[in-house]
Amino acid sequence: MAGIAALRAGAGLVTIACPESAVSSIAAHCPEIMIEPLPETPSGEISRSALDKIAELAEKRTLVAIGPGIGTNRETRDVVARLFAQAAQRWWWTLMRSTVWRNRRGANHRRCGF
Repeated sequence: MAGIAALRAGAGLVTIACPESAVSSIAAHCPEIMIEPLPETPSGEISRSALDKIAELAEKRTLVAIGPGIGTNRETRDVVARLFAQAAQRWWWTLMRSTVWRNRRGANHRRCGF
């Protein structure tokens, strides 16, 4: 659903990274979307061993979205949490490098707590 929504919104080139067992059904439903198979848990959800491949794919993309069908398996939740942590760290350093901080009395304290 997230991949189709991205296409409809005009994203251009869209790649769905999904468990290996879902590749054929997604490809049949949406042939215009590129698909990257990921290692999966016995229940068919994304496993921890997919984290490196997801990170590698994300480095080559301008946007990463996590769709509503991600699942609730413990390994999958761990992958999502780690991805968010990596993205937040990257976002914070990008923000700090590209932001001009004005030192008006109390402004930084109100905004950031320092």
